Amino acid sequence: MLVAAAFEVGGDALIRKGLRGAGPALVAAGFVVLGMYGIIVNKLDLDFSRLLGAYVGFFAVVSVCTGRFVFHDVVPASTWIGLAVIGLAETFQRTLKSLKRSAIAATILGLTAPILMGSQGWDDHNRSNRYFSVDSGKNYLASCAPNSVLFTGGDNDTFMLWYAQEVEGFRNDVRVVVLSYYNTDWYIDQTMHKTYESEPFPYTLSINDYRQGGPNDYLRFTDLKIKSIDLKQFIDLLSKNYPQLRYDDANIVPSRIFTLDINKEEVIRKGIIPKGMDSLVVDQMQFRLTKGALEKKDLAFLDLLATNNWERPLYVNHTSMAQLNFNLEDYAVLEGNAYRILPIKKPNPDKDFVNTEVAYDNMINKFGYRGLDNDKLYYTEDYKGFVLNHRSSLIEGN
Repeated sequence: MLVAAAFEVGGDALIRKGLRGAGPALVAAGFVVLGMYGIIVNKLDLDFSRLLGAYVGFFAVVSVCTGRFVFHDVVPASTWIGLAVIGLAETFQRTLKSLKRSAIAATILGLTAPILMGSQGWDDHNRSNRYFSVDSGKNYLASCAPNSVLFTGGDNDTFMLWYAQEVEGFRNDVRVVVLSYYNTDWYIDQTMHKTYESEPFPYTLSINDYRQGGPNDYLRFTDLKIKSIDLKQFIDLLSKNYPQLRYDDANIVPSRIFTLDINKEEVIRKGIIPKGMDSLVVDQMQFRLTKGALEKKDLAFLDLLATNNWERPLYVNHTSMAQLNFNLEDYAVLEGNAYRILPIKKPNPDKDFVNTEVAYDNMINKFGYRGLDNDKLYYTEDYKGFVLNHRSSLIEGN
């Protein structure tokens, strides 16, 4: 039976290889080998109908081994498990003398593996009573003032916010902007239109200035010995296609430091400065380029920051702030789980700057913490990360 199985598998393999481009000679050879298989089967003085189960086992083992070691196919674990069950059935049949009973016994024995895996891994995959992923998204949104913009970095700090807004209709006045998408013209174009309760963004540069393949996709730093450049002036020059800022087909960044002048009286009058921090308002904000270029997302962020003129609150989180190619940390004020960008410089560069009054109100009165008092819940690494982020925010707020 082993020889017969080898001929059947070999003939089938030759025909397949021939049909896949190796030529008609292999197809013909395959038919010859299959013919030899037929001769062997008919010459054996055995009742093949009674041995069919055993032969299927032989055939399966030979075919899998041929595919693995001759043709280097990847054999899934489920195939080996299936062969093992067939082997168990054959073994039980010798003892139980019944194909039906042996099949049932082999199946029961084979089911012990998935049952064990299911019982041991159930808590890892059980999502019952786990609401903190959704609450984390809502808490990010609840950290933001009305009609604000919140910049996020990627999947884990974005999808839960979108769920809260799109499915539960929570805080649709906040516009969530993913920085990785912000490198594309189509996404910037979306921010130029109203979405739900979120108004369009104000920009100085047009959508044509942000077009894909245009001069503002990637603005390399070129050292022109300029100590600093006014941010509004820089963006205005870009909008006018200023030739001195062009190198080949792309615009350049002529200085590592951007400055943004602040009208102290005006920003204080707008009421955006936290209580007791009026003395920390700066005359000028400075943003230092931390890498060798501005990407489109960086330029769009700076354009919005300069053009918005503190009319609309702008927020970032840890992930998005780390993805920007310029230093924003000096002007980031923690108000829960998100940092608001304000024209005040934090006094201690080694510690987060916290608006304690707003952060306390957000985290204690507005945040949700469902399920964190349930010691039976299983915490995956991502889920645990949400909890630790909140703990860090609470510690910073104290």
